[in-house]
Amino acid sequence: MESENEIQMMIDSEPPKSKKTTQLIFDKSNEYVCEPIFWKDTDTLNVNIVYHSGFTSGGFNIQIHDHRYEVSPFRMSDHITDHEKPSAFKNPKQKLILDKSAYKPNDSIYGYVEFEKTEYDQYGNVIPHKGKGYFRGKIEYIK
Repeated sequence: MESENEIQMMIDSEPPKSKKTTQLIFDKSNEYVCEPIFWKDTDTLNVNIVYHSGFTSGGFNIQIHDHRYEVSPFRMSDHITDHEKPSAFKNPKQKLILDKSAYKPNDSIYGYVEFEKTEYDQYGNVIPHKGKGYFRGKIEYIK
């Protein structure tokens, strides 16, 4: 039996319809863009679905490694604090469909993601996160 963090990635036999358009809804907004990257000296693909406001950014990340994946919401701010503790997340549901089983830098990636996660922050807040939609992008290599 698979643990919560070891959910098998589903590979679709046909490319998703996102070759024509990208439509992602995350926490009721559609202003997110897809930024897929490989970091130097790693074989984990990071597909960042993000919204940048100039002072903050947020969205979710799909980490893909060895035919497994994990979807994680995130927020970043220019407000720096030494006392912030990371949130805990529970995985009630996640699904990922990709057009290929393996990628390398400069490849195009097309896919569909759907997930729900519950965040438990350091202040005792329970924050639900939901996202779904098609994404596409060109994978960048970051040194």
